[in-house]
Amino acid sequence: MLFPNLIFERFIDINRHDLPDIDLDFDDDQRWKVRQYLVDQYGEERVGNIGTFTNFRGKNSLTDVAKVHRVPYGAVETVKEMLIERASGDLRGNATIEDTVEMFPKVRQIFEQYPVLYQAQRLEGNLRGHGVHAAGLVVANEPLTNSVAVYSRRDPKTGEIIGNVLSIDKHDAEYINALKIDILGLTTMGMINRCLEMIGMSLNDLYDVPLDDPRVFAAFQRNEVIGVFQFDGRAMRSVNREVKPDNFAEVCDINALARPGPLHSGAAAEYIMVKHGKKKAEKLHPIVSEITAHTNQQIVYQEQILQVVRRLGNFTWEEAALIRKLISKKQGEQAFNRMLTKFVSGCAENGVPEVTALKIWKQLVTAGAYAFNAAHCVSYGMLAYWTMWLKVNHPLEFYCSALQKYDPKTKGFDLLKEAAAKGIEILPPDPAVSQETWSVENGALRAGFLQVPGIGEKTAEAILRHRATHYSGEALPM
Repeated sequence: MLFPNLIFERFIDINRHDLPDIDLDFDDDQRWKVRQYLVDQYGEERVGNIGTFTNFRGKNSLTDVAKVHRVPYGAVETVKEMLIERASGDLRGNATIEDTVEMFPKVRQIFEQYPVLYQAQRLEGNLRGHGVHAAGLVVANEPLTNSVAVYSRRDPKTGEIIGNVLSIDKHDAEYINALKIDILGLTTMGMINRCLEMIGMSLNDLYDVPLDDPRVFAAFQRNEVIGVFQFDGRAMRSVNREVKPDNFAEVCDINALARPGPLHSGAAAEYIMVKHGKKKAEKLHPIVSEITAHTNQQIVYQEQILQVVRRLGNFTWEEAALIRKLISKKQGEQAFNRMLTKFVSGCAENGVPEVTALKIWKQLVTAGAYAFNAAHCVSYGMLAYWTMWLKVNHPLEFYCSALQKYDPKTKGFDLLKEAAAKGIEILPPDPAVSQETWSVENGALRAGFLQVPGIGEKTAEAILRHRATHYSGEALPM
């Protein structure tokens, strides 16, 4: 079974009353087409961008008051350096300025010298501005103005209306039961699309690529992950080095294990030790062992938690959905433990002693604090596998498309060094043959006009037009 941890009910089931969130990733060069499709399909008045709200916090409250009333920069910076910082959920989260003044005599002295700074206390916690969510859309089956105020979004250059922005954020959109879709643009998908065009492959051809190529796993095991989706980050690279994936499922697992929760809780280390035979996994019950068989007896995914409470605790899908919400919204151990009695009771019906049920529950609560959802990991794992497959089987096109997309000062520079180390010739920009950006030329990589400092897209396009018009088929004068 290729995807053992995927369960459709993680997304939606017949008992679910709220609409699911839909997250979709697209080629960043063509993401705009998706919004346009929705507008064409359902009408402009039924499609809108979700709004966002920014709040006054301690520091920006002080900054804005000081700017308006011309309080000296040094005095305000001194206050901000000593400002108490609290999480947004803290009961005193919107009173950091007041508490800082009371706690530090030096800050109180500055406030007494510039009493206008007390105005910042009145700002803290209030709304500061309204913006547009980077990817969130709402699609309705009736005009959005029937439910919410809508603002017209205009192109800053032409003044033309280019879309609707709702006067609510994602939480309010959920409250009014609107369908939310996050349409994300991924640089990696844009890179893959360009690479496929160079090779002459279609997206369907890529879907047909087998997920068991030994050369791909060998590259993962060598940790050659620069330019591989998600894997070239420090945490992912570190976990990948230790796991040494042998199959596609382990590539997906690394996506979940390399997050702060599993790393700090020891779950990632446990997974690695069990995989390499350095430790024997604890087996609490055959059903739990069956559910975690594909993840070295560790609870890695949210779906595994749902399967345990369903099969061992006799939870209905509606009750399991409540667990899913607690995990997704990170509501904490206290909220989780409200379901403990139900779980222990269900386990008893399946002949599981209370002591064992409590041990299993403790694992579920611990995992619930960090467990990632398998659907995301499989999607991300697919992108990682594909990028590694392209890197291994079509290195020239892979490096060319990656260099076109990534920042030349960071990841692009690392890719360039790796390509050169693998014996790929790197050619400098040439007025006679260079394209707008990186291109493949006789088995080598040729830098384009955009790689020349000071040349932007308009200038590069102008050079290419001039060359095509005046020197078509002729050698350029030197």
